[in-house]
Amino acid sequence: TGDKYASCMKNLNDKLQDIDLPLLLQHAITEKAQTLGIKVIFNETDLVTGDQLQIGLQRLQFRQCKLKGKYCLELVVRLRLFDSSQETLKYDAFQAYSNKNAWYAENDLWQLLQHNVLKESPCFNLKKYCETEGIKTFENDLLRGVSAIVDELLVPNNHR
Repeated sequence: TGDKYASCMKNLNDKLQDIDLPLLLQHAITEKAQTLGIKVIFNETDLVTGDQLQIGLQRLQFRQCKLKGKYCLELVVRLRLFDSSQETLKYDAFQAYSNKNAWYAENDLWQLLQHNVLKESPCFNLKKYCETEGIKTFENDLLRGVSAIVDELLVPNNHR
């Protein structure tokens, strides 16, 4: 991307510092779970038995697409589900909001580990985020990514 977009990327990074992404994911999961009639507890002290979900942000970045000069927003979250009563790991996966045309090195381990959600992040010129509405565009794309990951988590077979 060079120096051409350096100040724009700094502004986006500053904006990102103001966003509590784990909390954003927690709210999105809670809202989606309520619409599905699923009870979700995020406070460990409330959890006596049952499953415990751990959510960890692995990566948030712009990834270059195979089309020259195009990038996509990539959000990767690690989801781990534990059975609290038996203290065993039941599920461990990396969910990625990215684009099938995103460029990965041939031996990139992330590409092998992550599961791309069905809704894709669009590939575009970074100029899109540097225009007047760029911060708002970034926030909207980030919310779409969070929503896509939550949809896959709570309704995994809905779109397959």
